[in-house]
Amino acid sequence: MCWFFFLEYYSFAHCVAGGCASIATSSIFTPSERIKQQMQVGSHYRNCWLAMVEIISKGGFYSLYAGWGAVLCRNVPHSIVKFYVYERLKQVMSSLPSSVRPNTFQTLLCGGLAGSTAAFVTTPFDVIKTRLQTQIPGSVNQYHSVFHALCKIGNNEGVRGLYRGLTPRLIIYMSQGSLFFASYEFFKSLFSLEA
Repeated sequence: MCWFFFLEYYSFAHCVAGGCASIATSSIFTPSERIKQQMQVGSHYRNCWLAMVEIISKGGFYSLYAGWGAVLCRNVPHSIVKFYVYERLKQVMSSLPSSVRPNTFQTLLCGGLAGSTAAFVTTPFDVIKTRLQTQIPGSVNQYHSVFHALCKIGNNEGVRGLYRGLTPRLIIYMSQGSLFFASYEFFKSLFSLEA
């Protein structure tokens, strides 16, 4: 019973740590994501600086944070799901015969499944973030908030609209998850941080 409580606390701690890290990184990287999105849809931007200046001149400094709510709705659950699934799969791998701790292949597998699971769960918010960050200010089909975009896309395009781009996203995050957690475990063992 005590061991089960420790495992649950351990999983909870990973989820909280991953979620908090996502809040911090989302706060810092949302403006660069906004600039990138605008440059991808607007061919008239010659460089990042000009894109940023135009975004600020049209909507003020806070317009750099357009879609921040959607970024949080995507990144926080993504980190929580990714770390939770990874830790759970690692526990399953450790319980297999002849497995004290997962080998490199098992780590890659667990990381890939964790990354793709997180990508599947959060794809609707990735779609919403992209729509919010690429819309033209003052346009007729303006999205006003994350919830408004969720409802509007869901009503007009259905579930398929909320999952646009799912396949490449699964491929990206399966690869990213595998490499992320393999590197994570490698450096953890290199610096002797195993409990």
